Amino acid sequence: MEVRNSCTVVLFQNKEALDIHRAEKADLIIAELDARGMNGELLCATIRESEELCRASLIIMHSGGASDIARTSACRANAFAEKNADPAILLAKARQLMSIPVRALIVPFGVK
Repeated sequence: MEVRNSCTVVLFQNKEALDIHRAEKADLIIAELDARGMNGELLCATIRESEELCRASLIIMHSGGASDIARTSACRANAFAEKNADPAILLAKARQLMSIPVRALIVPFGVK
């Protein structure tokens, strides 16, 4: 896979990630489920509900508790990882998502 015009931005808040995504159209966002200000569920919902933003892949980091797993399952991210997981697992998930070709946005008839 050849990556052109690649840029990595490290942020510490989901709101910052959303703001940059609105301006730059990120390919991949790694966010925290329980971040201060904007949690991962709201970040995912905001991105997935926007025709302009929804093509980004999302990985949500969580604590691994049963309630976190249930919450991440409902938030429509592409992948999930525990915060204390081996970094190689997170990198593998990110590489896998980055190698997926850009997909056309398909909107069912009558849905706006």
